[in-house]
Amino acid sequence: MRVDTTVTENNIHYPTDSSLLGDGVRVRTRTMKRIVELGGEAGERFRNRMRSVGHRVLEIARISRAKAQKQSQEKLQAGYKRLLNATGQVVAQAKRIAEEVNQGYQESEEPSGSVTVGCLACRTGKNDSARAASDAPDESTTIR
Repeated sequence: MRVDTTVTENNIHYPTDSSLLGDGVRVRTRTMKRIVELGGEAGERFRNRMRSVGHRVLEIARISRAKAQKQSQEKLQAGYKRLLNATGQVVAQAKRIAEEVNQGYQESEEPSGSVTVGCLACRTGKNDSARAASDAPDESTTIR
C-alpha cells in the first residue's frame, strides 16, 4: 500500500472556556433540534440560541485581545456572565425536552397514535454498528 501525504502549516486553535461552552451549546442544540423534528408539534417549543451564544463567544474573544486591563476585565466578566446565562437556558431547555421524552416513554404502553422517537444515532447514521446490530431499535421513546 502506498500513501502520499502533504503537511501544511496552520494556526492552532487552543480551546478556551468560551469556545468550549459554545461547542457544548452547539451539540445540545443539534440534538434537541433532531428530537423536536421527530416529535413534530408535540411537546415544548424549541428555541435555538446558537446565534446569541455565537455573538457572546466572539465578544469574549474580542475583549480578551484588548490592551486596557481594568476596563477589559470588567467587560470580560460581563461577557462571561451573559454567555453562562445563555448556556444555562440551553441546558434547562434540554432537561425539559429530555423529561418530556422520558415521561412519554413511561406513559406510553402502546405507541399507536403517538410519535415514536428511536435511537437518534441509528436514524442519523452516526452509529453504524448500532444500526447493523438491530433492524428495529429496541429502545424507543414515545412523545405524545
